[in-house]
Amino acid sequence: MVLVLAQAWVWQAGGPQRPTVGTAAPSGEALAAVDEAAPFYPPESGPGWTRLGVTAAHAAMVVRVTTDRDADPLTIARRIVTPLEPNYTEILVYFHAAHSEMPLRRIQWTARGGFVETVF
Repeated sequence: MVLVLAQAWVWQAGGPQRPTVGTAAPSGEALAAVDEAAPFYPPESGPGWTRLGVTAAHAAMVVRVTTDRDADPLTIARRIVTPLEPNYTEILVYFHAAHSEMPLRRIQWTARGGFVETVF
């Protein structure tokens, strides 16, 4: 009987409501934060480095690069990050030696904290 009353109440309230998944439009503030002129992906290579991979989601990006032994990681990170800053809140750049799966260091960039280097 409780089930029948609950169903009657749901139908009286306008019928069962289906959840709306992923249909919400971004807010005006979120749309304003995207700079259409800024790139969304880093270049494939530069002096002393080559991009191995890139992953991005929810205003964050992870970039994996392989570098020459004498390349300056902070200079490389600045070249990668600077054009991307308007569209991301955090960018992590992992530096690998040639033919190595384990990174040697990471440079994290955030709008609030700037560049922070971690050596593994």
